[in-house]
Amino acid sequence: YSIAQTDGVAYPILLGTATKYEEALRRSFKALAPGDVSQRYAGVQRVHWSEKYNGEGVLFFYDEAVEAFTFAAPSGRARIGLKALQDAANALKKKGIKKALFRGELYLPTEKGKPRPGIAGVTHASFSTEQGLSDNLRLALFDILMLSGKDQREDEGSFEAEWDTMAEIFGEDSNLSVHRARGGWCSGNDVEKMFEQVLAEGGEGIVVRNEKERDFSKIKPRLTID
Repeated sequence: YSIAQTDGVAYPILLGTATKYEEALRRSFKALAPGDVSQRYAGVQRVHWSEKYNGEGVLFFYDEAVEAFTFAAPSGRARIGLKALQDAANALKKKGIKKALFRGELYLPTEKGKPRPGIAGVTHASFSTEQGLSDNLRLALFDILMLSGKDQREDEGSFEAEWDTMAEIFGEDSNLSVHRARGGWCSGNDVEKMFEQVLAEGGEGIVVRNEKERDFSKIKPRLTID
């Protein structure tokens, strides 16, 4: 396992593509307090929800000709050699996919009886020289930017197909090192119920997405500066 703190991605087109995506993603997000959920989504026919992982947002790049890696944009902080990345690459190879770019979250699973790990835990596992510690990092994927030469950054109402594709490739078992993020579809009236369910199971919160647009609400018990 290796990590480059900055400038680990020397391919300007890849880094530029990822940076534009990240900027658009940040503009699409808004924080929503739990008490405002019913007012925001009451009567909405259908929305998508996914668990909010308390880790580090990363882009995962796969090319059958090179070793798979994750990176941050625009900093270029990159990681190679993680068990999660090797497992993700194997899953893509089995499906005959030659090149792809995904957005996901690098996180640590919660251990029974211990506080939920956060970004500090991910940072510690990333830079520690303790043998095997980085193998505990998991990769939850929740969006496709590129797949087999097709640009999927502008979903144009096709996110449902992307969501299903990620499940077909990586599966949904969060006990594995790589998986599609936990989530699904529900009515606006059920958003609060899904939020409470995730919290009861030890999660940090949820992200709710408009069915056909890049419009996201991040819902947590407490709104912090992030």
